[in-house]
Order: sequence, then structure tokens, then C-alpha cells
Amino acid sequence: MGSAEGSPAFQTLHRHTALAGFTQAVLGPGFTDPGSSVMFSVGGGRGQAWHQDCPSGESTGFNLNRLIYPEDVTLEDGGIVAVPGSHKLGRIPPGGHQDPMSGEVLLTPAAGTLILLHGHVYHRVTPNLNQRPRLSVNFRAFPVGVSADVTCVGVYRNGTVNFCDKAKQHDGTPAMKV
Repeated sequence: MGSAEGSPAFQTLHRHTALAGFTQAVLGPGFTDPGSSVMFSVGGGRGQAWHQDCPSGESTGFNLNRLIYPEDVTLEDGGIVAVPGSHKLGRIPPGGHQDPMSGEVLLTPAAGTLILLHGHVYHRVTPNLNQRPRLSVNFRAFPVGVSADVTCVGVYRNGTVNFCDKAKQHDGTPAMKV
């Protein structure tokens, strides 16, 4: 089975002039966009806890999520919640995985919606309360001079996870060594 990134539909979307134009308006010329990921949230899932995609200590080291929704997303499917302006507030404060935060905004995007999300913005995905999978496509982009490795460390309310460390599973629990 081939990768989705190699499919003509993904290539067309990834190289779309409007997407490139929006990205250049936000990041400036010379940005990189090395690939995509398809986010598949299973029905009945717990959602995704509050987090930042990369540490906020270095203001120039960030990613831009370009989230595209191929299908309508309802609250029951798991909405995306973000705190506008939080990319300027530093590290996400401690708290519960799905606890409300002051100033949060809930989005339930319609099919075809593009959401641009700075990697330092506090954001989460609410639980998927039905049995229908929820899909999104993320074409991450990076300002000139910023490596994709900036997203290796996800910053959560109660800790960090190094996603580039192959000895860990997604939830941060050490993998069993055989």
C-alpha cells in the first residue's frame, strides 16, 4: 500500500496555490512544508489533551498547522478547542486534560475548512462521543530556518512527550523492551 502523501489528491492539495499563499502570508517566503499527516480519531475516543505542538521558549521556533477537514465535524465527533492569542503567553499552564481554559473557542469545522494554528497555541480535541471516525489532514509548515524537529517535544499541561524518541509510545509510556 502506498502512502497517502504520494497520491495525486494529496499532492494537488499540498501544492495548492491558495494554501501556499496563506502560508506565505503567515510565515513569509522560504517556508518549508515537508509533508502531511492524516489524523484519524476513532469513534468513542477520549480526545486529545490540551497541548502545544512545540516548546514555547524560543519565539522563532514553531510550526504552523494547516488543518484541512475533509468531512463535517460535529461536537459529538470531537471539536477542536483553542485559546486565541495563547501563542504569546509562554508554556501552557498546569491543569486537567480536558478542563476548560479562560478564553477558549470551540470549533466544529465544516467539510473543506482550513484552520491555521500556530504551534504554541494552547489547543485540544474534545472526546469523540459517537462511533464515527473523525478525520483531519495536517500539512505542517515551518518558517525559514526552523527544522521540523521543533515539533519533537509536545508540551502538555502536566508534562512533555518526546515524539522523536523511538523508545516511547504515543502516550509517553516507555515501550516494552523485548
